[in-house]
Amino acid sequence: MHYLGYKPRLMALKYIKGNDILPLPSRAEGMPIVVLEAVALKVSVVATSLASTRELLESEAGVLAVLNDSTTIVRAVDTLIEDSGMRKHMVERAYERILENSREE
Repeated sequence: MHYLGYKPRLMALKYIKGNDILPLPSRAEGMPIVVLEAVALKVSVVATSLASTRELLESEAGVLAVLNDSTTIVRAVDTLIEDSGMRKHMVERAYERILENSREE
């Protein structure tokens, strides 16, 4: 894992798209746009369990890790690295949920 610092939005999206998993170890989030962007790019998401991430990733649309427990994030990422079928299922479920929600609005 590498910390890349600030990147312009289009470059950041290319980095997200170039990966299989997006870890989001936040302690606080409003509406995590990066999760929506990852889902739109069909990238699996592992995020700490906050109200906003739970809303986006519930129902098998992502993995929610325990807040302030980095080992659960690491375990979730390891599991997804090893299980591409689970990753694919999560990505498709998350993408479906986003489409469902956009139709309702």
